[in-house]
Amino acid sequence: MEVGIFATILLWRHPRGFRIRSVSAAWRFALSTIAASSVFGLLIGVIVAGTAASPLQTAAHVAASHAAAILMIAPFAVLPPHLGQPIRWVEITLQVIILGGILAFLIVAGATMPLTFLPIGILAWAAFRFPIRAAYTESLIANTVILGTTVAGFGPFNDDALTPTTAALLVTLFLFMAASTNLFLTAASYELRAATLSARNVADLVTNGIVDSRVGLLVAECRGDGWAVLLVNTAARRILSEDLDAHRRWHPGPLRDAAQQSLELQRLVTLEANERILNIDASETSGATPRISVQLVDITDSVRTTQDRLAAETERARTLAARLELERRQVDFIATASHELRTPIANVSGYLELLEDAEELTGPSREWVSVARRNTARLADLTDDLLFLARAKDHASAPSLHVSIPVADLIEEALTPFRDTAAERRTELVVGGTEGTVCGVHHELVRALGSLISNALKFAPQASTVRIHAETVDDALTNSDGQDIAAVRIAVSDTGPGIAPDELPFVFDRFYRTPDAEVAQTPGVGLGLAIARELIEANNGRVEISSPERQGVIVTLILPTARTESSMV
Repeated sequence: MEVGIFATILLWRHPRGFRIRSVSAAWRFALSTIAASSVFGLLIGVIVAGTAASPLQTAAHVAASHAAAILMIAPFAVLPPHLGQPIRWVEITLQVIILGGILAFLIVAGATMPLTFLPIGILAWAAFRFPIRAAYTESLIANTVILGTTVAGFGPFNDDALTPTTAALLVTLFLFMAASTNLFLTAASYELRAATLSARNVADLVTNGIVDSRVGLLVAECRGDGWAVLLVNTAARRILSEDLDAHRRWHPGPLRDAAQQSLELQRLVTLEANERILNIDASETSGATPRISVQLVDITDSVRTTQDRLAAETERARTLAARLELERRQVDFIATASHELRTPIANVSGYLELLEDAEELTGPSREWVSVARRNTARLADLTDDLLFLARAKDHASAPSLHVSIPVADLIEEALTPFRDTAAERRTELVVGGTEGTVCGVHHELVRALGSLISNALKFAPQASTVRIHAETVDDALTNSDGQDIAAVRIAVSDTGPGIAPDELPFVFDRFYRTPDAEVAQTPGVGLGLAIARELIEANNGRVEISSPERQGVIVTLILPTARTESSMV
């Protein structure tokens, strides 16, 4: 019952455990001790009521002795953690010697009763100066010595003038007072140390934060017409180096004027002076004396960086605008030149056709006219290509022109102009997998596929093979909504020298020709693949190219099988 009452009161509202960290905790411990020991004493009084001469006195003795025992021993189970207090061995040694001397004097010399409580003062010394565990240990040892010597018949509590009952009551009272005094003094000392340590940590945190901060911080006090700086950190001292004197008086100047302006306007003020840009924010602080808190932030580097970045962005925008203007002029020139060339080329081609049909021409002359006509046709095709590329950025296939085209018809129409060329070069044209349909602008798809066939014939060696193969794939294209749609892959492959891996990313650039094509003097200006890509992408398709181990080139057109308004990926 005693343990239950003690634990219940002690742990009430402390479900996670109890520690003697403060005076209030010491009060709780003392009240728990008194309540538990009183209940135990009353229980003993009731038990001995029929046999003892004075059951009330017995109950009081039992309660007091139990309370003293609990106060001396139980605190060791609920002591708080060590706060890192240094152990002063010299002081401890001196205090132990003094305490031992007093105890020896009381025991051996038989001191009078008023001197009996001298050890309590020495134990109070330990409670304030020593770590809490050392103070409790010393108190327990001292009380045990007093109790033991009294039981052995020595000490001031064995005075002949005292009855055994009175002597026992005085000993119990001494132990209770010594233990309770030690309890409250050690708790007060621990609470004071904890509060001091916490305050020191907060002060260190605030002080270090202010001192080490990159933001200039200061607190000034208005004294007459001047400002006296009470607190200033390193950053503020560096900024105000010329405005602060040895007595920390803030002299009038642009910085103080800006702080005064910020104080009056109650907002941040930006000041540019001495090649620095500062944000200054001042506000009044509460207190009996008017004081001002000022923040000084040097934003020179960030502003300069922003200005440099803006200048760079402006220059880049100017460069981009100049490049776009140059490209526009280039496109306009090519378009104008190509357009102007078409008429004379058409005239020349017409007259050459008339000459070729004239009966007066001899055999060699007719051959010369035929060569001139073929080259005029090439020049006309090149002019058309340049005109198309000049307008490619504005080119977009009208959805109304998209039709379904059987793959077989598309391949056959694209191959027809090149059958004679293939026959001259003894190159076999092999077609496979022509089932399915594609959707797009008919003449654009024919021209794109024809560009690929023309390229394959140019680079394929004589007496070789050019293959055109088509197949339907369910998920070759993805629309803008992320949905896979069916498409047809039309691959044109040759057995030519192939393209190096580092050259593949550039083959769709306009006017790009591989070094091998330049060395071999292969005819062309590098527009075929560029035109094919422009046309296929305008028809919601995609072009891929590969050169497996440089054993020829495979160019693949991927076209949707049905009309769609969404762009393809």
